[in-house]
Amino acid sequence: MSGHYIRKRARSAGWGFSLAVFAAALLLVGLTFFRMGAVDLDAFTLTLLFAAALVALSLVFSLFAISRAWGYGHRGGGRALAALLVGLVVVLPYALGAALAIEYPAGNQAATRGFATTAPTATDMPASLLPGRDYRATAADVYEAAQGAMSASGWQVLEVETRQPPEPADGNLGISGTVLAPVPTLRDTLEAAEDADPLVAMDSDEYTITAVATAPIFGFPSDVTLRIVEEDGTSYVDMRAVSRGLSRDLGQNRRFIHAFFARLDEAMTLLQTGALEE
Repeated sequence: MSGHYIRKRARSAGWGFSLAVFAAALLLVGLTFFRMGAVDLDAFTLTLLFAAALVALSLVFSLFAISRAWGYGHRGGGRALAALLVGLVVVLPYALGAALAIEYPAGNQAATRGFATTAPTATDMPASLLPGRDYRATAADVYEAAQGAMSASGWQVLEVETRQPPEPADGNLGISGTVLAPVPTLRDTLEAAEDADPLVAMDSDEYTITAVATAPIFGFPSDVTLRIVEEDGTSYVDMRAVSRGLSRDLGQNRRFIHAFFARLDEAMTLLQTGALEE
């Protein structure tokens, strides 16, 4: 008389795998819709919480199935391991977010020390201030390098303000051309040229640039203010970045400032060595 051993199947392995895959798909679809503007921040937050609950449940099912396969020889061990792997991949962004929340427990902005006296209230300032930059160069040169650094960062420049020199008298602004055939430079012509590109500012010893920086992956916007002030041949650069609609930025605005200054340092080096295109 002979027989055979019937191995039971760990059904929780299939449940865990299905939940893990569904949580991953939910995250991707929710992120895509959020970046497209189809859902608002509140709806996206609920999506993140729901996906977190699903992946937590999938991990419980997969671990239970692995224990049954290991201890009792139930079938489905491979499926359970696959569920565990997919679940851990989905958990990674949550783990990264938790680590950043521990490292940056509060605040939705970052600034250099030059903005310490310009914040609306003390509670609006970040917990720690960052060092600014100073260069032995004119403010106009630093402004040129800052434009390139912002372009490389993918930021949208909204406005450039300068400390304007005294306005000239009304009328034409001089002549150009040869001595025999002078050509008057009309004020309307100059104004039309300036209107063609509002970000091309005239030479000044002080610039204030406002821009919008967008965080990678989630696309949260931050309002950025960059100030360049020239004094005695040295230009001082200070910066502030504030998140829109978020009470905590998880250090993103600090990373904006660090990355921008790294690009600005590189651009200033190229400019001072003559390698930066005019």
